[in-house]
Amino acid sequence: MKLLIAEDEKLLRMNLRDSLLEAGYEVVEAASGIEAWRLVEAERPAIVLADVRMAGMDGLELLQRTRTAYPATEVVIMTTYASVKDAVTALKAGAADYVVKPFEMDEFLERVAHVAELTRLRQRADDLERQVVRLRQTSIFLGVSRAMQETWRLLQRVAGQDVDVLIEGETGTGKEIVARAIHEGSMRASGPFIPVSFAGLSANLVEDELFGHERGAFTGADRPRPGRVEAAQDGTLFLDDVDDIPPEMQGKLLRVLQERNIERLGSNATHAVDFRLLAASKQNLAHMVENQTFRRDLYHRLHVVHITLPPLRERREDILPMASFFLKQFSQGRPSLPSLHPAAAACLQHYDWLGNVRELKHVIQGALALCDGDTVLPAHLPDEICGTVRGHVDLDSLSHCGAMQLDEVLRETERRLLLQAMERAGGNQSQAAALLGVARSTFQYRWAKLIGEDQSSGG
Repeated sequence: MKLLIAEDEKLLRMNLRDSLLEAGYEVVEAASGIEAWRLVEAERPAIVLADVRMAGMDGLELLQRTRTAYPATEVVIMTTYASVKDAVTALKAGAADYVVKPFEMDEFLERVAHVAELTRLRQRADDLERQVVRLRQTSIFLGVSRAMQETWRLLQRVAGQDVDVLIEGETGTGKEIVARAIHEGSMRASGPFIPVSFAGLSANLVEDELFGHERGAFTGADRPRPGRVEAAQDGTLFLDDVDDIPPEMQGKLLRVLQERNIERLGSNATHAVDFRLLAASKQNLAHMVENQTFRRDLYHRLHVVHITLPPLRERREDILPMASFFLKQFSQGRPSLPSLHPAAAACLQHYDWLGNVRELKHVIQGALALCDGDTVLPAHLPDEICGTVRGHVDLDSLSHCGAMQLDEVLRETERRLLLQAMERAGGNQSQAAALLGVARSTFQYRWAKLIGEDQSSGG
């Protein structure tokens, strides 16, 4: 931590400098208030130790200028018994503390250490706040279900802590999206995010991909190449599909994760690396450990913090809100935002989504490519999705319906969706609207038109 001493008494300034250097601080010094202000602008110290009485610019003016221009810099005022009033004035103006001359050096260092600790805590709080802002600014949308809201809260808690995280979930549940959000919300956000997928890689390819090689390490290695682990220096290394790591590579990976050192292929030189590890698995690694297909020690090394992403079919309340999210995402440049017709919404709601969020995203993207108007209809969705709705709408018969029959089918489908949403939401219209991915005003309008009319007419 950098400190600035502003003191015109040379002997005292030298004693303070030597004691602070011995205590582990980085120190710059000034013999006048004017010189001190120039150093505040140039060096941006964390703490300024300023004498009250200095020629040209006294300590109180230096305090006011510093607190106005650089509010993160703390100021400690040094005064004498005769000018204690100045110390009170300084505290009111924002000084962190004051010491009265003459003082014992141990007491002085203790007061400085107290201010330094407060400064570190404030900086830590500021870092955490910036991390939360970065998390909120990411384009991630996990859903409205309780399970995914809990996942979001866990994600926010661990993002700012430099711990390794294991993310488990079926293919397409959004594991890499979560990993990127953790990185963006971390103190390493300015560093690189380096993904590596082990799916389909042999042991030789995995080793070269992770650790790199030197020239001549194997046939065709005509130049040195750093691996992904080196590329993640000061950032985040994301190991995707760790359940596919070849057994013969698991021990080598474990050693690198424990020691944070790597050796390129064809070299005996060791490179130290500093990175945060995030890993993802589409299988339950604990089960793989029990089946002896995954090393237990590697599993425990990866399993510092555990995040599980449930499949979309187990949180159906997220389907329509996520569909609306992707509609907005892929409608950039359109004159208006298309909406889901209730019959199309019913198709999405009742499909099992074995490809999870990724499959839903691609379906919405494809539907928008086929949709020329402002409404996504069942005809814009794949046949296998529409064919899942049974007992609600006979979609196979829609092509044989006349115009009046089709209107009746769509009206009844929308009516049932509204009623079902209200039942799941416990009668709360705002929550029911969120389940259907529409605005509350839209929900109220459709409810009044389709259900309010029926009730007023005795239907």
